[in-house]
Amino acid sequence: MKQMIIETITEYLPQTPLVIGLGMAGWGDSNSILCRQADNLFICSDEVKEVLEDLPPLAPRVGIVANMQANTVLEILLS
Repeated sequence: MKQMIIETITEYLPQTPLVIGLGMAGWGDSNSILCRQADNLFICSDEVKEVLEDLPPLAPRVGIVANMQANTVLEILLS
């Protein structure tokens, strides 16, 4: 579903910034989560971990990514 949203926005609304979160699985190692930009796509992620049955999205990392996304949106809107 997330890939479909990314492809649709980048194809039909290429000037619209899109801020997404990935890599929220597990716990700890919060310093590995960064936000990078590719054109108008902003990805907040550690680019390593993925959600699996034995590695669920747990609140600390989900919260960190959500706050990074909020910060990125504010930077976009205020610049």
